[in-house]
Amino acid sequence: MKPLLEMQPDEVLEPSWLETYRQMVEILTSEFVRLRTTRMMLARLRAFPFPLFTLPDIEHFWDLVDLSFFETCVMILWRAVIDTDVKGRRTLKHLKNDVVIHCKPHVAPGLNLALATVEFDKSEIQIEARIRDLRSRLIAHLDLTRQLTSEHAAPMPAPLTMSDLEVMETAVEKQFALLCFGRQTALVPWGYAAGLTGQPRVGDFPDLEALLDSVARSSAMLNNPEQHPEHWTLIRASLSQDDLRNINGYRTKFGMPTV
Repeated sequence: MKPLLEMQPDEVLEPSWLETYRQMVEILTSEFVRLRTTRMMLARLRAFPFPLFTLPDIEHFWDLVDLSFFETCVMILWRAVIDTDVKGRRTLKHLKNDVVIHCKPHVAPGLNLALATVEFDKSEIQIEARIRDLRSRLIAHLDLTRQLTSEHAAPMPAPLTMSDLEVMETAVEKQFALLCFGRQTALVPWGYAAGLTGQPRVGDFPDLEALLDSVARSSAMLNNPEQHPEHWTLIRASLSQDDLRNINGYRTKFGMPTV
């Protein structure tokens, strides 16, 4: 028998269930494209030196974008992977269970062995629990009354880091790739050059890069050497090497001399 990842869905699944399978895969593909794109854009935003190029009292827009992207990642993981509480939901877990039910008998032993290799490990299960807690108590619902009035209030949800989101994204994509069998599924939108693995790079998201470029290009810090040369020596002495690398990186990008 061919390896599962080389088999087409019609070689693995009962013919009567193929259309439902394709619909579920299409829906989840859309969700996971959005998850990866949002998570990588959020990582790119958090790598940009906003404190260097903006004033603290005018970062509200970017703070809201950051929060929106973060909550989007949490909610996609919830609705497309974790949520099994209500009948009729169609998550990755439902897809996995239904594939096992509707696979052809001769495929079942190999399928079960393969699925066992991509089950969430202990650390991923712990991250899943934090996502569930964060979604239920702070994002989908405001559980402030219980927090403020109960003598035995539960602690606030544990922080969820960018690393946690990337770990869950990778684990989810491994499961989903197996359940797609030999069907190639791209999880980045057309027009983006983001790699399938790794951290986002400058140029991966041309539209986002254009926005960040405009922030840097119009900033007082980037233009200070020309606009206020009498102050630049003192300002430069107060900057870290990372700050100077960022300033000179953007000045070079915009055709300005390094300082």
